[in-house]
Amino acid sequence: MHCSKPEKLSVIRMVFLLLRARFLVRHVPLKRYRHRFFIPQPEHQTELQFSGKELRRFRKIVKFIPVKTTCLMQNIALQDYFKKKNVPFPIYLGLKKDEEGQLLAHAWNPLTRMEPVSYHKIN
Repeated sequence: MHCSKPEKLSVIRMVFLLLRARFLVRHVPLKRYRHRFFIPQPEHQTELQFSGKELRRFRKIVKFIPVKTTCLMQNIALQDYFKKKNVPFPIYLGLKKDEEGQLLAHAWNPLTRMEPVSYHKIN
């Protein structure tokens, strides 16, 4: 696969941001980054100003990177990536309980049409 130099740099940046988000979620207390989840929604919802190509590239990176990431880590990385481009990227958190009463969580961005499909146990 032949990529232009900007595309290669974009992939490298996405991988770096994903690894950084993984570290943040695993080792930094939530109170240090919880401000990310309370971004006010614009008056009228607009489409994200990025190509689906960038999102597809990010999803491929997530599949092939040799570390496990959660939906929260992936959304934090995407938020950081689009922040550089001045594109608002609100993160939504969903909670529910399973049949056994265990609390489950999921993070997503509705503008990317990535609705919650799997929830993760909260320890």
